[in-house]
Amino acid sequence: MMKSLKWASIEPNRLVVIGTVGAATLAFVIGTHRSTTAPPRLTSCALTTLSTASSESNLSRKTDPALPRIASLVHTLRPEKGQHYAWSVASDVVQSARENGMSPYVISATAVVESEFNMNAGPCIGVMQMYPPTISEVYATSSRDPHGIQDNIWLGSNYLSRHYRSEMACRAGSEEIRLSRMWGSYNGAGPKSVYAQRALRVLHRIKTGNPKSWKHTIRTTGSLWGVRPQKTTGS
Repeated sequence: MMKSLKWASIEPNRLVVIGTVGAATLAFVIGTHRSTTAPPRLTSCALTTLSTASSESNLSRKTDPALPRIASLVHTLRPEKGQHYAWSVASDVVQSARENGMSPYVISATAVVESEFNMNAGPCIGVMQMYPPTISEVYATSSRDPHGIQDNIWLGSNYLSRHYRSEMACRAGSEEIRLSRMWGSYNGAGPKSVYAQRALRVLHRIKTGNPKSWKHTIRTTGSLWGVRPQKTTGS
């Protein structure tokens, strides 16, 4: 059980929640964007995972091992944009993920399913397809612009983080179920939805694949989340 919890401002755009459990100190870094709805309850599950993720946020974007893989992913999906765009977007993904205590691969999988890293995608806004009412309700006082790619990725990462660390998600019996609950809430379709299944499939392919396998999947199924139809045999 947590003995104490306190809030301390550490820079203009961030807050840190610090709690103590026995001799251990857990830190949770979050944005200062004020929500019009009640924030998720902080559970021991959330505090523990946030402690680990927050320590990772000190990693440099240039040395993060996820950066080249994500850059290759972006270039695979948006080759017409060139390498500079791919590395710039990958850098934004890694930075936003670290600042919000999330895996950059989870952010990337969401971006793939939502827009395939297309800032001009619709019907919502940008790479992370931010829903206008969500922006109005949850990020009403935020200075971040969802129409700018860097802020759009940050807002999506922050919103994913809120759902990943909700009490409902923390009760999940496995990481896969927890991610499904997160994506189901992010999209609104629920944890057993086609959307959540697609995101899990893309996450696995990002982690285990490479540009060659990604291109093959897209070529044979039409998307990175596609499933090849099973061959049927005649009777």
